[in-house]
Amino acid sequence: MKLILPEKVYEVIRWLVCVFIPALLVFYKILGNELDIPYTDTVITIGTAFDAFLGTIFMISKLSYDIKTKEDSINE
Repeated sequence: MKLILPEKVYEVIRWLVCVFIPALLVFYKILGNELDIPYTDTVITIGTAFDAFLGTIFMISKLSYDIKTKEDSINE
């Protein structure tokens, strides 16, 4: 099966979804609370929902790829 994304791109996206976005949201939450930035909670809620959405799509894609790869290796 041909990969749609190069492995390096896949790893960068994975790092963004699993590490960078959650860390950025925590940083923004602390900064927003300390500096009384308006709508901090709303931004965090939307950001967390977006990260959960990306993580779900990412895992579904990975599971589908893993299943297809396993089926292909069995059929060979």
